[in-house]
Amino acid sequence: MIYFYFAGIMILSVDKDVYNQLGLTGSESVFSSKQKKKYTVQINMTDKSFTPGKKNYDRVQWCFKDRLELRFDFLFTWIPDDDSIHSASVAKYFKDAGYSVSLCKLHKSVKTHKNLIMPTFCDLDILENAEKILEWFGAVACDIDVQQGTSDGYVSTFEAPDPAAISTHFSHVRWQGLITPHCISVLIDKLRLLVKAGGLPWAGITVHGFADSPISWARNEHGYQTAGENFYTYIIFPDDSYLLFMAVGSQDVCP
Repeated sequence: MIYFYFAGIMILSVDKDVYNQLGLTGSESVFSSKQKKKYTVQINMTDKSFTPGKKNYDRVQWCFKDRLELRFDFLFTWIPDDDSIHSASVAKYFKDAGYSVSLCKLHKSVKTHKNLIMPTFCDLDILENAEKILEWFGAVACDIDVQQGTSDGYVSTFEAPDPAAISTHFSHVRWQGLITPHCISVLIDKLRLLVKAGGLPWAGITVHGFADSPISWARNEHGYQTAGENFYTYIIFPDDSYLLFMAVGSQDVCP
């Protein structure tokens, strides 16, 4: 697994065999075990020594090309600094360089719920019900029936936080793909304005990282060994207050 950090850091997560053949200096992963050794290699591509013709650059290039002939499939996304430049021009750049390129579009789905039981945040003890609030968001995202009050159902035992109300029109929109932090920031700003103008009583957004990403919060290693949890939920209210839930797997370093 290889990952490019936005600060110009290339991060590789490899097993013992690949690490020994690669010949680059790294460190043993915090999630390494006796049965399955893992290593992490970080290459600072913004370093002054990482330019063509210099030893550091030439060695990295040699390790990739001559020792293993590693080949990867990459997902790329780019936000140009100049609005007159289309973000898809990055595809032309790589295609002109001789690489096989295909356009990956975001997958969008919209679901409207009628008579959905939802929490009434104005009367809700947030700290007391924090776990139920996050559970409710997850249940709605997974299209699981949410009960009100004590539930004795077999199919679903999820309960909405109390007090709750019935919403006659609730929309759940999902985008799947490689989405930049910039796009998420723009979406949050638009939701904040909509809520503040009275168009919505509140709005929430949940962002999931890739389950098998080598890093998660604050560039810490990500423990993709069980479920690969790596997400946050942001809830916006009209008075500019908000709730933020951040989740990682039990093996990860907390942010």
